[in-house]
Amino acid sequence: MTRGGLIILKSLTKKPEQTLNAIVVDRSMNRIGVIIDVIGPVESPFIVVKPSSAEAIKLIEGLGKPILYYIRRARGKRGGKHDLRA
Repeated sequence: MTRGGLIILKSLTKKPEQTLNAIVVDRSMNRIGVIIDVIGPVESPFIVVKPSSAEAIKLIEGLGKPILYYIRRARGKRGGKHDLRA
């Protein structure tokens, strides 16, 4: 957690730059926030998540070492199915 209230997480995806603006959820599909940036070295990147609420921050703090997932937002006006990734 940063001073500005953002959450920093280790990225396990091969192309974290493609996760920008994706929705982050926990195993129970509770919304945690949105990915707003990717930082750190290319070999070991981190993602920056803007929490959706104070409850989301409490969920993260209570998990210890969380495993979170992201849902890639569909492109286009009509939406479509979301792609759940670990």
